[in-house]
Parts: sequence; structure tokens; C-alpha cells
Amino acid sequence: MPQYERLREEGRTSRRTMADAIELLHEKAGFGDNDRAEISIGLLKLPSAEVVGLVQITFAPQIGDKAHVVSLPTSKQFKAYRTNARQRRYFDIAELNGAVVDGSGNVLLANGIALRAVEVIPARLPLEPTELDWRIIHCTLSILEADDSYRSWATGLPPRLQGMLADLRIVDCGTFGGLTLPRLNVLSAQIREREPTLRMVSTQQVADTLRKFGIRIPVPRPRDATV
Repeated sequence: MPQYERLREEGRTSRRTMADAIELLHEKAGFGDNDRAEISIGLLKLPSAEVVGLVQITFAPQIGDKAHVVSLPTSKQFKAYRTNARQRRYFDIAELNGAVVDGSGNVLLANGIALRAVEVIPARLPLEPTELDWRIIHCTLSILEADDSYRSWATGLPPRLQGMLADLRIVDCGTFGGLTLPRLNVLSAQIREREPTLRMVSTQQVADTLRKFGIRIPVPRPRDATV
């Protein structure tokens, strides 16, 4: 199984096009004009129920045991020109899964459609959870015995690429709709009792975190009618 090296992951959000990814592969991995890289899309469901794609471009040279991976921003759609077209079209990000990109940045989809000037459209993600938010979420899932709320980061990638991320597990927000929660004050007390580092966490902080992840959405109180 080849070793995988991620290239400039810290710059992922600043990249937009396949040309950006190919330029990095040219620079760091010796990607040539006649080489091909594979595009993989790992789908992830957000608390909002929107589905976004984790975009990975992988170049595995025939010689050597190291493959190089470039990531693009998490996206719902991308835009591109079809052959001889004058206007760009919008496509669902999942259509890039299994496509190949050449040394000029041109893309051939798995269904045989050729595209050029491919540019992903970054999705608007929820507010970035804090380290405290993550501790509350993991503790909550432990209390609820919600092992099914975790999945491998490699889920959805081609089998030959799954080894690259097989040891990483992430929280799958798409499973939260099936969770049954105790009352908020009961859950907060259980969190404080179970996790020593959360003994000072307030019930309001727990409520805010659960809402951020879409686990518990409070029902708005009706306003008093005015005459």
C-alpha cells in the first residue's frame, strides 16, 4: 500500500481550481504534462442537513511508493466549461468523484464528459466549533452510547485510497436526527459528572453547543399577542 503525503494542507481554503491543484503537483510531486491524477469526493452531511463534498486530488506515480494528495475547499457545487461551450455550467460536486485531471487542468468525468476551467464553489460551513464544543459533543455521544454517530473519514473514497485515512474517525452529523436526548438539565449534570474537565460547564453552554451541531434545536417561545 502506498504512503500518502498531503501537500500544503494549510492552504486548502485558498485554492479554487483544478489548475491550482495541478500547479502544486507540478511543483512538489513532479507531475508532468502527460500524467493523470484522480479526483475523489467524500460526502459529508452537515447539521443543516446539507451535503457537501470533501475534494481530494491524488497523484500516484507508477514508479515509487509515495502518492501525493492535494485538497480543495469543501464544496456543494463546481463550475466548468464543457468542450466548445462559451458559458460555464454549474454541476453537483459529487459528479467529480472518480474523474481524472490532466497536466493542463482539464477534467474527464467518470461518465465521459470532458470539462475545462473547473472551479469549486466553497460551501458556507457552520461556525467552527471550539475545543470545548468538541469535548461536550464527544461526552454527549458517549453518554448516549451513540457509536453509530462516528464514521471513518475514508468512507466514500475509492477502496485503494481508504487506507490513507482509515485510522481517522469523524463525527457524522447526519446521524443526529435519530438521537433521543434526556432533558437538558439532566444531560448537563451527566456531562459534569462523567468528564472531570467539564465540571464547570454551564447548562447554557451545553445548550449552545448542542444547537450549533444541530442535535437540539429549541422551540421558540410564542410571543404575547399585542392588541
